Amino acid sequence: MSQRDLTSTSSVFLLYLSIGSHADISIPMKSFPFVLGTDIVHLIRWDPIRRPRVILGLARRTLHPKEYHNITKVSPTLYDALMHQGPFEQFDTKGRTKTGSDWELEAGLFKDQLNHTSAGRIRNFLAGRWAAKEAARKAWGAHLLGFKDVRVTADLTQSGDPNVRDHGGGSPGVRIVCEPYWGPLNLKKAVIKLDRQQEGRLSISHDGDYVVATVIAEPLNEDLRSLFEGRKASNIPLGQTHTSSKEKASDDTD
Repeated sequence: MSQRDLTSTSSVFLLYLSIGSHADISIPMKSFPFVLGTDIVHLIRWDPIRRPRVILGLARRTLHPKEYHNITKVSPTLYDALMHQGPFEQFDTKGRTKTGSDWELEAGLFKDQLNHTSAGRIRNFLAGRWAAKEAARKAWGAHLLGFKDVRVTADLTQSGDPNVRDHGGGSPGVRIVCEPYWGPLNLKKAVIKLDRQQEGRLSISHDGDYVVATVIAEPLNEDLRSLFEGRKASNIPLGQTHTSSKEKASDDTD
């Protein structure tokens, strides 16, 4: 840059400072049309061998029944435990409240059927789901949405990583879906408009002992926001409770 150019640039900068000291100069900013949420999870907390009872409880509390079909690709053992089938059928209480002994026996059987590889898949899957759901709730409103009101749609590999496809080429297209979950209230589907859902983009990254999820989406549409606010005003619990295996199979997974 020549001396003349430097002199010209300096003059413009000094003029800007001079005007700025006597006038209110502001640069108009356009509003950001999206909402953003992010969450980070420490994988060690999701080790099913160290904490089998806790992990089973969290899986039941957070996973939407429509996410269950992906579990079979990650761990048939986890699927059987959640559905109370196979060796876990004995723990289906048929609506009866489980005792502490029931929980401990179920957790022990679950742990005994895991090895290092299968435990790692379960850990990665559940930790990723938790991070994704927390990120979505932060974006759309954690005070309105429960964990089961948001679900992940993705192709999964045997590692349990939704960011990698088993077949090559293209973006995996991982999405987060907001859809009201009514669970044990047993409301008829005819009463609920199932087209009331909204999608956002989701990114999940694993690095060492941590997984990070980020969600970017449009703000909740008016229909969904009104529905969630009405549910909250009616003191209906957020979508975080566990439904029976029969309800899952017959009412939620189609």
